[in-house]
Amino acid sequence: MDFLVLCDTKNFTRAAELRHVSQAAFSRRIQALEVWAKATLVERGTSPVRLTDAGQRLRVSAAEITAKISSARAEVSGTEALEAEHIRIGTTSLLTNLMLPEHWRTWSNGKSLSAHVKVGDVYDLVTELAAGNIDLLIVFQCPSLPLYLDRKRYEAKVLMPDVLRPMASRAWVDSGSFAWPGKESAPVPLMMWPSCDYFGRLVDKVLRDAPSRLVGNRILESSASEVIRAMTARGFCVSWLPERAIMKSGLDCVGIGSDGWSLPLEITAFRDRENDARPLLRLWDSLSESPT
Repeated sequence: MDFLVLCDTKNFTRAAELRHVSQAAFSRRIQALEVWAKATLVERGTSPVRLTDAGQRLRVSAAEITAKISSARAEVSGTEALEAEHIRIGTTSLLTNLMLPEHWRTWSNGKSLSAHVKVGDVYDLVTELAAGNIDLLIVFQCPSLPLYLDRKRYEAKVLMPDVLRPMASRAWVDSGSFAWPGKESAPVPLMMWPSCDYFGRLVDKVLRDAPSRLVGNRILESSASEVIRAMTARGFCVSWLPERAIMKSGLDCVGIGSDGWSLPLEITAFRDRENDARPLLRLWDSLSESPT
């Protein structure tokens, strides 16, 4: 539980407060967990807290175990919840704004479905699925950095492709106000995703493998896709965004740079194979009907 609280808060001080212990005691608990796991789970010196790959895998496993314990408790106490009449969908704010309005009619047509949409960070939503708090997860995923979900337990369905690409306002690009990938005398203004976010990790990978060095000035950082989209569309900066989704949204932005500055994405749906709720299965069967 300590580790899951740290994953949720991304802050040692806040996590310690919620667990009603001192920060020093909480840190020792996490260190003891790392000794037990024989792996480093948290990258030290990062704020907000960033999990290692091993930490991300343990987070999913811990959430699954916690969900099973809760389910067992409900079963033996005779308090199992009745099957919900609606579906709990977890997705990011970007997909909520750009995809659900376009596709919900197709997905729900003739099926009398209702849904509660939980919006959050990709890694947080993966934990929610593992914990049984959502029925369906719809997120961007990059094949070269897949999410930590066991395919034997979780069924996946690719809904449509996209590309994570540096993008900028068309008017700004046409004005010739900057040159990509920047130079020492004129660094490119950038708006970046935090490194603890999924897109942040993808951008880190792009920069490690880039065809040349990016000379840029990080002017802003945010997890809020609305902020990043607005700042980019108004010509303040370059940011990495899913190109297809942005173009379909009507924002007058264009991709810049060669393919070496981008990564392929897939809008992917996940469900727990053990969840056989009829509303979920009906919706799952409809997902492939979406236009590509």
